[in-house]
Amino acid sequence: MKRKNVVKPRVPVEVKELITACPGCAAFETIWVRGKTLVPTRKFYQRRGKIYHRCGKRMPCLLFRAWSNADG
Repeated sequence: MKRKNVVKPRVPVEVKELITACPGCAAFETIWVRGKTLVPTRKFYQRRGKIYHRCGKRMPCLLFRAWSNADG
């Protein structure tokens, strides 16, 4: 008996806002992450789950959760 292809609906992945601090050049900026993946940007890149700043240093950025007044 052949199995029918069942299409599962995709669950939307939440986009989170994070603050990055580069230990190499002291840059302090906001980035967005969808699930565990960095939303593409020119100034940052992701390797093996860590986020790096394109400043020439090879140290991963420190990440902090962003907050807003809407969070309560």
